[in-house]
Amino acid sequence: MENVFDEQGRESESIFYQYLSILQKRKGVILAFSGVLIITAIISTMLSTRYYSSKAVIEIMPIAPSIMGKDAGEAVTELGVGSDSRLRVYYGTQFAILASNTILGKAVDKLKFEHGFEDFDEQGDPVAFLRQFLSLKPRPETTLINIKIEYPDPEKAAVMANVIANVYMEHNLENNLQSVRDALSGIEKEHERFREAKHLSDEKVHSFKFENHMIGIEKQSTYIQNKMKALQTELTDIQVQRVQVGAEYRRRQKIFGSSDWLSLAKSFSKTDLILQQHLSARVTLLDEQNKLSVRYTTKHPEMQGIAKQISANAESIRSEVEQEILSLRTELSVLEAKEKTLIQELEEVQVQVKELDQKMIELAFITSEAEKNKKLYQVLDERMSQVDLAQFMQSNNVRFVDKAVPNSIPVRPSLSLNLAMAIILGGIGGMGLAFLIEFLDNTVKSKEDLESMIGMPLLGVVPVIPQEEMLDIASNRDRSLFTYAKPRSSVAESLRSVRTNVLFRTGTKKSKVLLITSAVPREGKSFSSSNLAAVLAMSGSRVVIIDADLRRPSIHRLFDISDEHGLSEVLLEEKEVFDVMIPSHIPNLDVIPAGPIPTNPSELLGSDRLLEITEQLQQEYDIVIFDTPPVTAVADPMILSPIADGVILVVEANQTRKPVVMQAITRLRQVKANLIGGIVNKFDIKRSGYGYYYYYNDYGYYAEDEYESSKLG
Repeated sequence: MENVFDEQGRESESIFYQYLSILQKRKGVILAFSGVLIITAIISTMLSTRYYSSKAVIEIMPIAPSIMGKDAGEAVTELGVGSDSRLRVYYGTQFAILASNTILGKAVDKLKFEHGFEDFDEQGDPVAFLRQFLSLKPRPETTLINIKIEYPDPEKAAVMANVIANVYMEHNLENNLQSVRDALSGIEKEHERFREAKHLSDEKVHSFKFENHMIGIEKQSTYIQNKMKALQTELTDIQVQRVQVGAEYRRRQKIFGSSDWLSLAKSFSKTDLILQQHLSARVTLLDEQNKLSVRYTTKHPEMQGIAKQISANAESIRSEVEQEILSLRTELSVLEAKEKTLIQELEEVQVQVKELDQKMIELAFITSEAEKNKKLYQVLDERMSQVDLAQFMQSNNVRFVDKAVPNSIPVRPSLSLNLAMAIILGGIGGMGLAFLIEFLDNTVKSKEDLESMIGMPLLGVVPVIPQEEMLDIASNRDRSLFTYAKPRSSVAESLRSVRTNVLFRTGTKKSKVLLITSAVPREGKSFSSSNLAAVLAMSGSRVVIIDADLRRPSIHRLFDISDEHGLSEVLLEEKEVFDVMIPSHIPNLDVIPAGPIPTNPSELLGSDRLLEITEQLQQEYDIVIFDTPPVTAVADPMILSPIADGVILVVEANQTRKPVVMQAITRLRQVKANLIGGIVNKFDIKRSGYGYYYYYNDYGYYAEDEYESSKLG
């Protein structure tokens, strides 16, 4: 997990340094863009017309002049009061009125005819001309409005602001007074209408009472209501008694028809003396019958006589019981008749109540209408008096808080503000332009660019030689072979790093053949090959460098030697290779110049003779270096590539375009050349930013150690 975080941190830091490097590299663009903006801002500020600001402050209260009070449940006419949204609508409306053509048109007329302004005479639309100088702004959490005018003349600016405020106040007051007049006219009409309505409704109430005999209707209504309640109570009681008596009558009828009728007689005997006597005689006769039954049979005259007495007694008891039941039936009939009578009386009373209620409803309706007309008439009478008084009072909800005064200090253009904006915009725009130029720049700018195209790690980066270091060297030869003249320089250390990578990638072969080329001319290919040869020779290896550019040779100039004889004569078999070889002033380093320029360079370089020469040289030297023409210019490098153990592509930083480099790499790979890497030449550390400063600082640090060790070795 820590490794992941470390990688993310390094990646973020790398991106940051890339951006920083781009800004460092393109700082001239940023400074130039910022400078142009700053100069433009200064010039435009000095040449621009100066404007002076003057501000009038007014208060707009959200409550209109009070025309009607809150009596009789009526709300005050309050504009904007009640909710934030309505308040915003109200003030938005007032701002629109304040900036309307009506207000500004009246203000223009006042400025022209009362204050003698001639500024509007040549304007096609004077209102639009005035509006462009006007600014309206509310003060937060207050009812105050700033009316600000910015105008080239401070005196006129103050007059304009005050005139606009006065015109708006007059307009608002006139609207309020017109509202009062309109309200008074409307109230007078309504007052007369409701006076007539009140008179008619009062007459209607009186006529209705007289025609329906409703004088003292309240007492009459109370009497009928009480009578209906009494009848309802009495009816309820009678109905309860009827139900109870009916139930008792049916129960006794049922018992009387059964064999258990004597139990009914016993029940009645509690209140009937005759039944008590009959039941007592029945007990006596039954006792006597029981006694006789012991002595006689049922056919005995005495037994038959007692039986007749018992039967007669039973008939008497039954007759008496039947009389009792009939009396209960009579009571039930009386109750039913009384119930019917009460129902009829109650229905008659309910009809009276219904008729009375209907009349009361009609009376209440016309009475309420009369009361409403009376109240409205009273309210309108009072309001008419108030409005009649209000038209003589000039009430206004807009007032001056501060009048505008001239201000001799200009508000715009502001040099400090314009400079600040120019600096900010210049910096932002300059950085944007720098990134745009960097994005559009498709040249090889770093070792990462070349590595991504070659597909393998770079052999090294050779920095550009500072001008002051070149001036310290007297001879042209020493300038050309800079690494030998300045062995402790960062350039020498860079080429030592290239030497190490080359030897590592070409393996352990005893004698190695290297081919050095470039994508296009003037990339420092010959400088790189000559100085790399010098570094290899300085490390103890026996090196020979061959100028294989038979069209535009340059190695002889770098080493300050003759080009009279050289490789072309050897390939033509006019001379032997060792005959044209020239020892250089650097130990262990020999040079074979190109010689006279032939008419058929490609055919000569592709001959078997070159292979024979190479094999001869490999027997005598540790490293054989061919300096060849650019890949995209001629086919010579592709012809020579099969004999090379490694091909090195030199690319000039910030000059060679990526498509050209890709074309060169593609051509080399088409002939299966052993491309072991590339060298970024003429790399400007200052232009490339911070990331490479420490990289080359380390080069210089290690250069001294290696140089000292090579001297000791």
